[in-house]
Amino acid sequence: MKSHRTLPSLLCPLIVTLFASSLPPSRQLNALSGKPQNKRGAEALKLPPFSIFGLEPSGSSKEVEKPFDAEELEEFLVAIGKKERKNQKENEYYWIIPNVFYQLRTLFSKEAWTDEEIEQGQQASHFFARLVNNPDLTIKKTDQASFATGLVALRNWFASLCGDNKTLSAMIFTLDDGPFFGENVAAKNFSKMKLIESAPILDQRASIVLMTDGIQPNPMIIGVLNDDKSVRWLKRYSNPPNRIAWAELQKPAIFKVAGYGYAVELMTEGTSGRERSSVFLDEKLNLRFYFVSW
Repeated sequence: MKSHRTLPSLLCPLIVTLFASSLPPSRQLNALSGKPQNKRGAEALKLPPFSIFGLEPSGSSKEVEKPFDAEELEEFLVAIGKKERKNQKENEYYWIIPNVFYQLRTLFSKEAWTDEEIEQGQQASHFFARLVNNPDLTIKKTDQASFATGLVALRNWFASLCGDNKTLSAMIFTLDDGPFFGENVAAKNFSKMKLIESAPILDQRASIVLMTDGIQPNPMIIGVLNDDKSVRWLKRYSNPPNRIAWAELQKPAIFKVAGYGYAVELMTEGTSGRERSSVFLDEKLNLRFYFVSW
């Protein structure tokens, strides 16, 4: 079995329930708001959306409504601390970050907080500070104004993670291989490629294309063309160290992800057999990243 994330055993039941609904193409990410207002208010504390993490509340399920538990987070830090640092990727455990923000999301919708809520916010800030070794995330003071300022700092940090392709993809819990970002292919070589399939992105006057140039071991190319057939970008489609020998678009292939961009669903064939793949594009149709499912 291939694994994109390593799960400490004590957190497995929590993560299984929290991310049970995280399957493409339903993963969504709305555009992040710009710089927060200087004044305290809804915009300053507005969290990025949680859909792409599989954490949007559902009217038919309460599986993701697990309450905040500071002791469980402390156990998590102890568990991952036992792993040899030389074998740990920098952002290997980032998938826990949106989970904690989701559990405390009501704090960010308020302008005044109880003593218990302030304690929870402080506990979460200590957890984040230790997780990423950034003491500036710690909320130290308990008065209302200082606590609000601390929440804004946490919100801005979370938003910055969501705005970066590498950290955003690291926060998506999945057992799929990836994230992958593709290898640039020169547009001048477009005429030498064979078109396999294309699907229009009607509101953008463009198409997602699947092509091959026959170059082994990864002959498949993904890209975006304008309606006049000019090339926006081309990427070699692979999942190293494995290879993708063939791919085809699913039907439907393209899903609008409100406020974020698009998800493109494909089926691949290669070293690991027949596998599903999800490709994420931004609002301007640039490639963000893609996963290949096991």
